[in-house]
Amino acid sequence: MPVFLDRLPYGGELPASFDTVGRQPYAGLGYAPDDEPAAPLCAQLAATHDIVFYTDHWNLRLAGLFPKAGGAVAYFGFWETAATLLLNQLAFEQLLQDAAARGFRTVQGPLHFST
Repeated sequence: MPVFLDRLPYGGELPASFDTVGRQPYAGLGYAPDDEPAAPLCAQLAATHDIVFYTDHWNLRLAGLFPKAGGAVAYFGFWETAATLLLNQLAFEQLLQDAAARGFRTVQGPLHFST
């Protein structure tokens, strides 16, 4: 079965599916983390980082954070997943490709800003 993920550069707004995907892994547990700080945090980070979201809009979201100043290290965060191995492999392959294309040698994370 083919798997497709969107690569969505941050343009001032979170992807429409951001909250839905963030709550999906917690469905049925009676708890979901509060992602409200994500929008202002991304707006703040965008001044110093290029941000790319990787998502299938239902089971996985991942943000690549690439410092505009360059350097050796890029970051990832806002990672929520329904634990589908193939989706996670594809998302991280795309993240690593994008990091390498920008000259980063290492990707560190997850940076999760609500824990």
